[in-house]
Amino acid sequence: MVTAAAITGLFYLTQHVVQFNGPTRTAAKTTTATEIATTIAITAATTTTTTANTATMASTTT
Repeated sequence: MVTAAAITGLFYLTQHVVQFNGPTRTAAKTTTATEIATTIAITAATTTTTTANTATMASTTT
């Protein structure tokens, strides 16, 4: 399950990581709708994979 906190954290990083470039600092980037959709899709896919892997490990552990 994708948590709201995880999505919010990813959005924050997407928007603000460009600010930490030291002397070559540029203006904060605005997140586009496509980037938001992509972030949600990647997060959901990662969560699904993690859940599947956890289930597999549980079923094969003795």
